[in-house]
Amino acid sequence: FPLFEDVLDTATGVVVHADFMARLAADVTEAPMRTIRLPAIERPAIDAPTREQLGIPADRLLLITIGHVNPNKLVHEVIEALGARPDLAARVFYAVIGPVPGAYADELRSAVARHGLETTVRFVGPCSDSELQAWLHHADVCLNLRRPVTEGGSASLSDELTSGKAVIVSNVGVYAEIPDDCVRKIDGGRGAEQIGPALEALVNDGGL
Repeated sequence: FPLFEDVLDTATGVVVHADFMARLAADVTEAPMRTIRLPAIERPAIDAPTREQLGIPADRLLLITIGHVNPNKLVHEVIEALGARPDLAARVFYAVIGPVPGAYADELRSAVARHGLETTVRFVGPCSDSELQAWLHHADVCLNLRRPVTEGGSASLSDELTSGKAVIVSNVGVYAEIPDDCVRKIDGGRGAEQIGPALEALVNDGGL
């Protein structure tokens, strides 16, 4: 987003959370700079509700997207990918966890109805930290996509990696800096054609 250049104009020091942000900042300031990665937050153990209590079908793998669900998180492209692959959609349950702005929520619900994915996709809405932990505990695959990247770090990615989950990310920004053998990366700008194959690869190979 614009404005960070003006903020840095009088900065005497800069802390960023990713190398790509350090490069952007270095273009507009000569202030000393340090990259400090977002920490893995150790959350207290919880007595997580069961998959059945959360309403997750027993015979399906759980996919989740978490956080403030703006269009740049590409939930619409995930829904389109599932809609184009009925066999895949029948094997997974996709939970979208977090607030969704009104107009985008309408767009997403229309896409779900258009593809007949009412039994595959659920919009959970905002939830408490303990509820989020429960969804993360049961998740098989997390989708953490961005176009464009509008943040210098990702707390949701930190949570997903700390939870030991398979994660699909866009190969941009801080997500591109994660080692290739820790996440499945799709090319920035090519999500629509790569989300489906990336999901199929993970769903079809439990070891992967």
